[in-house]
Amino acid sequence: MSSSTMSPNEAAVEGSRAQATAPRWRDLVAAEWLKFRSLRSTFVVLAGAIGAAFFLSYGSAKQSAAGWPGVGGWMRQGIEPAHDAFFPPGFYAVMIVISTVGAQTIVSEYASGLIRTTLIAVPRRGRVMLAKAAVVAGALTVVGAIVTAGCWQITLTEYSNRITLYGWTTPGMPRVFVATVIMFPLVGLIGLAIGMLVRHTAVTIFALLVSFWVMPVGISSVDDILGTHIFTHVANVLPENAWLLLTTVGSPNNIVGGHPSITGAWISYTAWALAAIAVIAFAPRLRDV
Repeated sequence: MSSSTMSPNEAAVEGSRAQATAPRWRDLVAAEWLKFRSLRSTFVVLAGAIGAAFFLSYGSAKQSAAGWPGVGGWMRQGIEPAHDAFFPPGFYAVMIVISTVGAQTIVSEYASGLIRTTLIAVPRRGRVMLAKAAVVAGALTVVGAIVTAGCWQITLTEYSNRITLYGWTTPGMPRVFVATVIMFPLVGLIGLAIGMLVRHTAVTIFALLVSFWVMPVGISSVDDILGTHIFTHVANVLPENAWLLLTTVGSPNNIVGGHPSITGAWISYTAWALAAIAVIAFAPRLRDV
């Protein structure tokens, strides 16, 4: 039946059906936010990650401040305040925790079968997954802002009595803040994408450990053993190495190994974000739930 031959009542029913098949974006986001906040363990894990980041910042900054009087003038240029605030080896562990939170938002639904109910109610899989990604990214951006501000303030407090060269307006710090805040939703989206592909809790966590710990630390070590630079170039593609350069306010030579340019680091961020979103949006269309 064409629209021209429909009665007013039939047209109204047809219009209501069309609206039912096109869920509003705000409703999808609200539903995904309800799922996210209903898991108490999520907030416990996030609180633990924030506390761990603060503790790592305190320990690293305190150690640098304690050794400051005995450091020679030229060696003082080697201090990286942002790497005291966001101690890289420990911060990689924080990234694993944050990426696990992103992964669990989808892996838990596959494990419980909730994903089937969701997709029966809303058949448009891509829209559902993008709403989930928006909630994960938004929540983790807030967490990233809290961690970034808190860690930097802790570092300045520990520095205050001895190291007075740095502050909130230190050149290069805006880049450090933005790069660190964005890193949280970025690794959360990567975790969500990996969880969507793997769908199994233990295997997903193993994949995240490899992605955010073994690869950035281990790949470059292979070059040290072989005396080459091939694997270092591979490591430079990783978001962790991009973050490491973006949070350097002193000389890039303070970082061991080769690293991309500032522009290359931002490109790496963008590429990983787009790749994660593409997987999140299109992978569910290609596989059964």
